[in-house]
Amino acid sequence: MTFDDKLLERKLLLKRVFPRIELFEIGKELNIPYFAYFTSGWEIDEDEASLEIASNINDEKLKEIFDKHAPREWTVFRGAHYTFENGELRLEGSGKTIQTNVYQAKK
Repeated sequence: MTFDDKLLERKLLLKRVFPRIELFEIGKELNIPYFAYFTSGWEIDEDEASLEIASNINDEKLKEIFDKHAPREWTVFRGAHYTFENGELRLEGSGKTIQTNVYQAKK
């Protein structure tokens, strides 16, 4: 299996903003086969679970997941494709924000 950078970023985002119990619920709702082997969210591997979910969704479904499930609102995620801050998911990268902040810090 090959991975692109957007898929890996989606995996990291899911792992960061959702606790393992919530990842388990999301995986079960999506009928992803990996989750059928477990009876509890405490049994899953967070890395594998978030990768399985990320591999089976697109941006539209990701937005639906964030609307339906409560992410950790205090979490901040700034990536090339996704941004999550102040409890809000944006389907855009944070590159410009990071660049601006670095520029301001160098002044």
